[in-house]
Amino acid sequence: MRFIINNDMININDVQNCMEDMKRKELLQKHPYKIWQGKDGEWYTKLIEGDGTKKLRHRKTLKALEDVIIEHIRKIEDCPTIEKIFYEWMNVRLERGEIEKSTYSRYERDFISQRQKQGSGML
Repeated sequence: MRFIINNDMININDVQNCMEDMKRKELLQKHPYKIWQGKDGEWYTKLIEGDGTKKLRHRKTLKALEDVIIEHIRKIEDCPTIEKIFYEWMNVRLERGEIEKSTYSRYERDFISQRQKQGSGML
């Protein structure tokens, strides 16, 4: 590899750009909503806001809209929900054999029950 780089057979900038394009495509694949071009020539899609509502977003170019989508997805991934953390933690414990499936199910029921109480204002 070092020989190839030293003899200019691979351009590091091209490799970096290729990696960035791959990451961009990977993030865009996580976007669950349709992207379309309106009659006005602008590009549209929907994004889920922090309160769970869908909001229509639009930009003049497809690339600009994709940039908004990618920024939104990165923000979500950088700030996970309690539910996401709970399930990641529980799955790791289950995989390591620290807990049994029955314990996992009991903890999950308790977690869901507490979330429902919070949603109804009981806590």
